[in-house]
Amino acid sequence: MLEQEQVERVTELEELFRRLGDRVDADESKVLARDAFTFAYRLSERYDLVWPPLWHNTLVNMGLKERGLCHQWADDMLAHVKEGGYRSFDFYLGVSGLGTLWEHNTLVVSAKGEPFEQGVVLDPWRDSGELYFAKVSEDEKYQWQKRDR
Repeated sequence: MLEQEQVERVTELEELFRRLGDRVDADESKVLARDAFTFAYRLSERYDLVWPPLWHNTLVNMGLKERGLCHQWADDMLAHVKEGGYRSFDFYLGVSGLGTLWEHNTLVVSAKGEPFEQGVVLDPWRDSGELYFAKVSEDEKYQWQKRDR
């Protein structure tokens, strides 16, 4: 059972998905929003996540944790949503700071047929398993570009 704050955040994401385009199915928006939160939580358990994210990265890089780097979150989230059979959405991988020490990867969701730049960032890594979401153009921390798979 989701707590009230979580229900409000799921509803906020659902509404953001619906505003991506006129052809976005309201029921799919609801399912995808809830699925994004639920799967991010399951991944945090699967990764045996520790806080903060950079410390978890250190543990992965030292071989003390198996997974949980940002690109692994993004790849696992992408594989999961692709299994959902969503007809209203396209899914992309996004990257900021490609090739730098501060490179960061995420999943981006857009309305079917719409460009990456008009999508929504789904980033469970940055807040250690708490799903962050915002329009690609409104993310104040990262400048996103489409990542080749």
